[in-house]
Amino acid sequence: MKKNVSVWMAVVASVVLAARAGGQAPSRPLSPQQQHAEIQKRNAARIDKGCRISLSLLGEATGRDRTTMPSDVADGNPHTRCVTWGVPILYRFDLVAKLPVTQVNFICEDYVGCPSPKEVEIRLSDGTALKKTLDLIRPSRENPYPRQTVEVGKEIEWVEVKIVSLHPGETVEGRQPVNYGGIGEIEIVTSADLTPYLTVADFNPNAPSYIVGGTPRSDYSGITVKMPPVIPLGVHPGIYLSREEIVALRPLIKADPRGAAMLERLFSQCDQWLQAPVVFPDPNIPAQMKDRSDAQAQAHGLLSKQAGWFGWAWQLSDDPKYAQRAREILVGYAKLYPNDYKEHKGVHPSDTSKVMAQRLSEAMWVLPLIQSYDMVKTAPCMTDADRHLIEEDLIRTCLTFINGKRSAKDEVAARERRDPNWRTADPGTKREIVGNWTNFYNAAYIQGGICLGDRDWIDIGMDNTRMNLARGIGDDGMWGEGAIGYHLFGRHALVCCLEALARKGIDLYSFQSCRFKNLFDAPFKYAYPDGTAPGINDSGRASVGGSWEAMAFDFAYLRYGDGNYARFINAAPRQVFQSEGCYFPTVIYEKLKERELEGLTSLIFDSLGYAILRGADAGSQTYLLMDYGPHGGPHGHPDKLNLILYADGDELAGEPQPYRYEDRRHAEWTRPTIAHWTVCVDQREQAPCTGKLLVFADGGTVKVMRGVTDKAYAGVALDRTVVQMPGYVADIFRAWGPVPHTYDYPLCFRGTLDCLAGVDTSTLSPMGSESVPGYTRIRATTGSPVAGVWKGVWRRQEAKVAQGQVFDESVPEDDRRSHPANEVKAFVVGEDGTTVFAGVVPGGRHQAVVRRQGKETVFAAVIDPFRGQDAVRSVERFAVEGPVPAFGLRVRRADGGTDIIIVRYDPQTAGAPAGASTGAGYSTDGLVSIVRLSRWGRVLSAGMAGGTMLTGRGVRLTSDSPAVVWKK
Repeated sequence: MKKNVSVWMAVVASVVLAARAGGQAPSRPLSPQQQHAEIQKRNAARIDKGCRISLSLLGEATGRDRTTMPSDVADGNPHTRCVTWGVPILYRFDLVAKLPVTQVNFICEDYVGCPSPKEVEIRLSDGTALKKTLDLIRPSRENPYPRQTVEVGKEIEWVEVKIVSLHPGETVEGRQPVNYGGIGEIEIVTSADLTPYLTVADFNPNAPSYIVGGTPRSDYSGITVKMPPVIPLGVHPGIYLSREEIVALRPLIKADPRGAAMLERLFSQCDQWLQAPVVFPDPNIPAQMKDRSDAQAQAHGLLSKQAGWFGWAWQLSDDPKYAQRAREILVGYAKLYPNDYKEHKGVHPSDTSKVMAQRLSEAMWVLPLIQSYDMVKTAPCMTDADRHLIEEDLIRTCLTFINGKRSAKDEVAARERRDPNWRTADPGTKREIVGNWTNFYNAAYIQGGICLGDRDWIDIGMDNTRMNLARGIGDDGMWGEGAIGYHLFGRHALVCCLEALARKGIDLYSFQSCRFKNLFDAPFKYAYPDGTAPGINDSGRASVGGSWEAMAFDFAYLRYGDGNYARFINAAPRQVFQSEGCYFPTVIYEKLKERELEGLTSLIFDSLGYAILRGADAGSQTYLLMDYGPHGGPHGHPDKLNLILYADGDELAGEPQPYRYEDRRHAEWTRPTIAHWTVCVDQREQAPCTGKLLVFADGGTVKVMRGVTDKAYAGVALDRTVVQMPGYVADIFRAWGPVPHTYDYPLCFRGTLDCLAGVDTSTLSPMGSESVPGYTRIRATTGSPVAGVWKGVWRRQEAKVAQGQVFDESVPEDDRRSHPANEVKAFVVGEDGTTVFAGVVPGGRHQAVVRRQGKETVFAAVIDPFRGQDAVRSVERFAVEGPVPAFGLRVRRADGGTDIIIVRYDPQTAGAPAGASTGAGYSTDGLVSIVRLSRWGRVLSAGMAGGTMLTGRGVRLTSDSPAVVWKK
């Protein structure tokens, strides 16, 4: 240890001296934290210092926790790490430029039960090979940053670190070590000042914004929640409905055609299950080891569902055979659960469980069992011994495990030590990313507590649910993870929580001005015109008001009395029994009076950071979404300024094809930057970050939005302006920085790309290696140099898909759902050094990648998404002269008219525009200026955003201060 400290101090001294060259020596020694901060200023391995980090898994038994990133090994915090398992693995660090590197430092992680790197091999860009045997020295309070150093003293461009062997983890307090872990930190220390490489000219993160647009926020001040009658604790059934209410519901279900069909399905399926004996999955074969839906997990899920269905069959028929079978399943699991089903780690990289391999799945498995017990607890076949066994060895034991192995007694004691008033304390309004899965934990605590008659478990779930409502729902009404699938999934679990609490007299429907109601209303403001919502982040495209998603509206209608929900309830399936993710009954079995939804306009979801332009063109509704906001937590994708397009009756450009987490294509395609419609720099993923909406205005037939960020890539700024004009969309995307980069602009629309029609896809090659996220999944043609405007056309025929239709593997994923025929024409303005790749990507889609290299570029594309018309005749760039960089785009329309678009890259550092710029006969100081001319040169409309003047032939717009000004 002493030797390690001396090496560490020598490293610190060299960095501090380099940083303070020419200045006075410090008056007193720096603390470890100050010394660490000095090193971080010169740590060229950090992504915020312009480094690009990739990880290659070289061994067959190697893997990575998808919730951790390679960049976690160089974030200045040894406690965070990229969690991996197995060796060898290789980290590659591409530095922001060729830099003088003094040394490479290694810090072990502080998780003592995890393995830690031992033998490492280092390769430098000049060919130098170095080796180091790392000692197992964990960070401690006395030595929080125990660096182990390899001296370099060379100018290099990149560093590769291969971890060849591992120190095993240690056994601590009887807990066995695990097989996963990582390196706490890898530092590449330079003597160079990195500031010049990271400072982007003409970018002002504090520039004023010019926003004229609506908000999805809702005012619920006039709503009075209608609470249901209280079912006293200890009365069963008592989670959702009382025995009397179920009996009264029977004739209503039978009178409704959907209800009658549901009853027929319930009883026929239960009778079929009764023909076979109950077989519990073998405890010696753990579930979900490599697949969340493996045979063992499916067997457990089916047995749990059977218990739930038999409980309902008993309550709806009074036939004891159903209660007896439910009892058999419950008692059987109660005998096996405590000791036979062992805790194990499986497919989830950082969680364990007993029946399943993650606590989310465990909660989803136990909820139907809890509800079954609620139904049959008082059945004649149940004995006191049965009830005690089920309550103690199954329900209570399972709840304790899900709660991190903390009993309700211990949990309550800990909460009371922190705050004696925790049951009633206001959780505040701090918004943050909350995991949707925690809602299922809470549903199990609340409903399990009801069955146990345990007020502590109910209160624990209630307190957690209040916190999730307060923090997990953004002010724009959407669940903060930014994925519509998890919004709907989490909402289903919250129904389980709120309705069960309501039956015990606890009102969370009214909590924080009916905050929960947002989860029902906001998705309609967010959805496409066809009622589906884009599959942003870790979600597929999903309906917001149909099928299983709409079953939650029963309780929202009953509690909030909102007639807007009637149309969804009338169309939604009816079921009292459980299905995956849906653990509450539908209770409305009469047709409700419907009314049309109103207020679907252009909106800004400012918590999520989604700007949405809505309109109508070519006889159908249009929709454009730009993702400029927060990353989205563990389910977020590195796709800042991504653009999504819906037009001509369907989604034409959106998120990449989604794949399950167990599928390698999730990490290799669904998630990477290049799979999205945004700029990718140096073939690397963006850093998780938040951008800024600079301009947003809906001028009717002309709409504009502009987003910016300098945090996606260190030393690079991204600035995207999107203008929707009648017949087309103009996309002007600038990327620039102080040093040269490779910039890729992907285009991926639905259909067959004309230049790939008839191409034998087996002759195509991956665009990148395994270490380059996303590119290995693009099987593309050799890049073709393009001198002028590049044009690509994507075409597809209409598809009509029957329910339950089975497809051959050759059918593209997009054609497995009904859609109209579409044709998308893309024009990309030429620039010297442009290369275009065209290829096939997962899901059978065709993607083009436009590539340029240099310090800066502007990708200007015009997209005509309408099959029935050709709105664009030609596109070209024109020169714009002035005090700030600018881009001029001229679009000549098929009707003979011309559109002029001028985008200025004015940082407005003083809060006001720089002097005017001139181009195409117009002068403006606006950030975005647009003039639309008829074929005879008459001005049809003109406008600007972020400026005080726009003048030229037929146009004179002025404003006393920078603003959005539009004139038809």
